[in-house]
Amino acid sequence: KVNAKDGASESLLQYVFYVDHTPPQVSLAPLVPRHPGTLAKRPLSVGWVVTDNMTTRFPTVNLSVVDSQGQVVTRSVLLQVPAGERQWFWDGLTKEPHGGDREERTRGAERGNQTDGTFAKAGTYNVQVTVWDEAGHRTQAETVLILDDVKPLVRLQTSRSVYTAVDEWVVATVKANEGVSGLVQLQSAAGDVMAQENLTGTGNGVVKWTLADVRLTDGAYAIVGVLSDAAGNVTQTTANFTLARTVPGLSEFKASPLIVGSQHGYTVHLTAVPAAQPDRSFWLSVQVTDRDDRVIETFPTRNVNGGSRATWDLNLSKYPRGAYTVALTVTDGYQNKTVQRLTVLKE
Repeated sequence: KVNAKDGASESLLQYVFYVDHTPPQVSLAPLVPRHPGTLAKRPLSVGWVVTDNMTTRFPTVNLSVVDSQGQVVTRSVLLQVPAGERQWFWDGLTKEPHGGDREERTRGAERGNQTDGTFAKAGTYNVQVTVWDEAGHRTQAETVLILDDVKPLVRLQTSRSVYTAVDEWVVATVKANEGVSGLVQLQSAAGDVMAQENLTGTGNGVVKWTLADVRLTDGAYAIVGVLSDAAGNVTQTTANFTLARTVPGLSEFKASPLIVGSQHGYTVHLTAVPAAQPDRSFWLSVQVTDRDDRVIETFPTRNVNGGSRATWDLNLSKYPRGAYTVALTVTDGYQNKTVQRLTVLKE
């Protein structure tokens, strides 16, 4: 303070100055989101908190985004913002950083400059916030932004292309080039969801369902995975399989006559009719064994449609008297099998 006076009057001059040895502090809030898939659709918010011992002054904040080659991909954002426990945000797609209330927002915008953020390509970026006060003290904080707009590579594969009567499980393997999360569904040919499982953050996963539990009928099915990476990029992939668990049936299997000898001849007429099943044909094979289980006759395999008749003639004239077993094996195109036997007698 300076006082000056003469005999008639007095003047007082006062000057204020600040002594500041403490640098301002800045901390960054988490990026929202940290892994944005597409910035045009997902605004990136950068938040920071500035604290300074000189609460009546306005520290200057500089925000910039730098790519992995050290190139600044945004123009610097210079702001003079009120100090204290206030959080400020900058959205890369809007022109106005904003704070806790309208007064702060307006005051901060009037004292600084704003800009748009532009990200030409995917990659890793450093978000840097530098704060300095009027005493020249400087503090910097930074965090990493991973810009990812590439869909994950996901392969979905079933353990078999066809599941038959001998199988108990449907098993699918998920392999991805990064961690993925989402739903894996078992769907019918019509797109109905029969079962589903959740995968969480895995590059390799296995899903499986017990066939006895999901109770599927024979037919075509698909396992569909709708999976996303940490950035939200979504990939849909499908693996198809066929369920063929119905064992072939027989509408008819008989031998006539069942007893042969010198009075009626030694030829037995064998007849078999597989039960009809949609879109399936069957392979029928016949083998004859004696009472010591030695094979004495094997007939050529016949391929017939369900409901069609197949016949064979078995001549026992050259074999000794006794009982013989005729075994009929019915196999479908998926290797499901049925075996039936009957006994004929040579007197």
